[in-house]
Amino acid sequence: MPLTAFIAICILGIDFMVYALFEWTYGDKRRAISRKIALLRSQAQPFRARPFVVTFKNRSRSSVARSTAA
Repeated sequence: MPLTAFIAICILGIDFMVYALFEWTYGDKRRAISRKIALLRSQAQPFRARPFVVTFKNRSRSSVARSTAA
């Protein structure tokens, strides 16, 4: 039992060190890159596209003809 607890604590410690290494290495770069991408996207599209409605032609005549023909 003590060996299992020791191994679990060691694994958690190694996980923390790997997480700290990645944050130290890539933390600020990732945030800066995401900010630059957001800025470029906002400059490329100064206005948002308006939603549009798709309408269909009224086909009531053809549906009546089909129902009476059957």
